Amino acid sequence: MKLLIAESDDASRRALAAVLATNPLEPIEAATGPDAIQRMEAESPAIIILDWTLPGMGGLEVCMRARQRNVQLRPYIIMISPGESTDDVVSAFAAGADDWVSRPLDGEQLRARVHAGMRLVLREHALVVEHAALQSALKRMHGMPDLVPICSCCKRVSDDDTWLAVDRYLTVHAGVHFTNGLCPTCAPRLLEPRPK
Repeated sequence: MKLLIAESDDASRRALAAVLATNPLEPIEAATGPDAIQRMEAESPAIIILDWTLPGMGGLEVCMRARQRNVQLRPYIIMISPGESTDDVVSAFAAGADDWVSRPLDGEQLRARVHAGMRLVLREHALVVEHAALQSALKRMHGMPDLVPICSCCKRVSDDDTWLAVDRYLTVHAGVHFTNGLCPTCAPRLLEPRPK
């Protein structure tokens, strides 16, 4: 999982990368706002740590640009503000930040916040995958006709010129797969030994 650290001070940026370089995080560094945008576009990091005072383009603008990107998976953004001003906190969240920390930074607290962000990113990724599977299933189901002719005797379904077993018809048209088994009503009748 890629982690973009956008911090203008070289020593601070390297220190953050060292503190946060834990498996499965892969730190990527940027020293300016434009560099952060370029790295964001090229690398699609899952988590972004943004310094408030990036040269060339401030952290708030980089945050807003990150939120304007048309991406399926949104990154988790943590803003680093110079102090604990309520206006700064409100501005960070209004720009699209998910979390914020103020200086001086506490390494353990920042690591905990990044790990909380990782959990949210992974959960969102699982939801995106599940949503795609549901959309695919719905698309297949919408391809099914509203009225299906079925034989009242053998229960085969008409599929144009052929008659298919219901399970085969649903496999072909809706992608449904079946396993074989016996229900509680049929099992005793079919499994009990017959009298001789």
